[in-house]
Amino acid sequence: MIQRAYGRALGHFKTLQRNAEIEIITDVFAIACVIATVVSTEHIVFGIAVTCLVAVSSFFHLVDTHFHGFKWSVRDDIAYFSVCLVGALALDHSLWVTCAGVLFALALGCQPFTTRLAGKMDLAGENIPGIGATYHEPFTGQLGYIVPAAMLFFGWAGYLIPAIIAALLIAAVWGFTIANWILGHINEREYEKTAQRIMEALDESKPTFMLFFGTDRTQLYQVKMWFDLLDRLGKPYFVVTRNRGSFEDLPSMTNVPIVYCRRFKDIENTFTPSLKTMLYVNTALNNMQMVRFPQYTHIMLNHGDSDKVASYSPVMRMYDKNFVAGQAAIDRFTNHGIYVVPEQFEIVGRPQLAEVAVAAEPFPVAQKAKAADEPPTVLYAPTWAGWVSDSQYSSLFQGEEIISILLKHGYRVIFRSHPMTNKNPQLAKIRDRIQETLKQRNAHGEHHVFGAAAESDISINECFNASDMLISDVSSVPADYLYSLKPTVMMNVSDTREDFERDFPLSKASYVVDLTNGSARDVDSVLTLIESEDPMSATRADLKKYYLSETPEGRNYEDLFLDTLQKYV
Repeated sequence: MIQRAYGRALGHFKTLQRNAEIEIITDVFAIACVIATVVSTEHIVFGIAVTCLVAVSSFFHLVDTHFHGFKWSVRDDIAYFSVCLVGALALDHSLWVTCAGVLFALALGCQPFTTRLAGKMDLAGENIPGIGATYHEPFTGQLGYIVPAAMLFFGWAGYLIPAIIAALLIAAVWGFTIANWILGHINEREYEKTAQRIMEALDESKPTFMLFFGTDRTQLYQVKMWFDLLDRLGKPYFVVTRNRGSFEDLPSMTNVPIVYCRRFKDIENTFTPSLKTMLYVNTALNNMQMVRFPQYTHIMLNHGDSDKVASYSPVMRMYDKNFVAGQAAIDRFTNHGIYVVPEQFEIVGRPQLAEVAVAAEPFPVAQKAKAADEPPTVLYAPTWAGWVSDSQYSSLFQGEEIISILLKHGYRVIFRSHPMTNKNPQLAKIRDRIQETLKQRNAHGEHHVFGAAAESDISINECFNASDMLISDVSSVPADYLYSLKPTVMMNVSDTREDFERDFPLSKASYVVDLTNGSARDVDSVLTLIESEDPMSATRADLKKYYLSETPEGRNYEDLFLDTLQKYV
């Protein structure tokens, strides 16, 4: 109870720290101190003592940097130097103000060590009997430095009340620092107990496989799609994550045991004798920390099939098995000159598409375009900007123009942005403007779907079923939509038409719009073509077999996936 109360109080304190923009205050305060010293340098001799004291604490910081990888910043130097200047002006005013300078120097030297002693809760679990999600967040940041400096400044300036307030805040800062030191010892004992309980609980359940997820909560959609299928195996398993945010959100997605391991060495505490296989859903860098264990079978499930660069990365070769949707995924490697062993692949289709309806013939777009009382529906699902330039496939930069053309044609729009759109501020602003446009159209009696209604209230499969046509980019969405046999419009943002078809073969069954000139005007003519005849329908049927494979008579993708995975777990 005491630790939880401390955590809540510290949370409010850190919120205050963030809201006050402490780093900006530090810079402004440093400049003010320099100006004050230039105006009055008569006490600079007294400042030598404070300078030496802070220099000692700075030495400890540098030692800490060398041995523990702390980052030293210019802002730190400014903050430390500023207190020396203020101390030079304050030392001959009063003893208690001088003591504040000493406390400040001690805070500089001691806080990193007490923070490390407290640490963070390195190991925690959810959905495990007897284990709770307990954390201790140590006090860090510049508030512990700026408050004593403020006390010095107000004391020197003769403002008694602000100086007293600052003194009280010094007591609070040191209270948290001492609490960190005490809780460090408590947490170490708690860690040992938690590790033992987690190991005992996992041993008792005898899991045969682990699902590893090493990235943050913005990418949880990649793992969420697999839980229902893995549960159907009927075999015990657990999830390990290295990210605290993901750990906090995962319990809402699954009831299987979830273990949070901040430190790599803690992961080994989850290796039970029954464990045989480790599953992965993305190519996160810290996957390599798991693949290094050769006694386990490492299987990449991924989170969709696409022609993106990431789908034929040589990194895929470090896994024992790659579960892929169809032959296209295997050929993608060889087509780009990457040597692979065929035995590394298992073709399992796309089990997540079980609920996707296949279009009837003749295709509904032509019918709905003629029916005034039921406008056709277009799903616009652009991808995000990617981590690096060679994975930037997003058409959302021209998204407003695309939406404008769709509205001109009288389409009902389902606008589903990528979960990681916020990673690019420019795309996030464009998304918000599109949503506002659709909101205004709905206010006049139209029925467009966007925001949470399209991105969280319904699944991507429900978006597929509710639409008559897809507009998207190079991503897994067009490949999945291919299952429905409905028309797809793909956006080319970077290549010539010839290079685009070579690098992204799925485009051969899609209507391609060239955005390399910065305009989406060709969407207009493509929509007119699809409404009238849809000449790509036969090609889509052929590529569906190539990208998504075929299943034996009476079987579906789910059965194929489960039967295949069963061999390894």
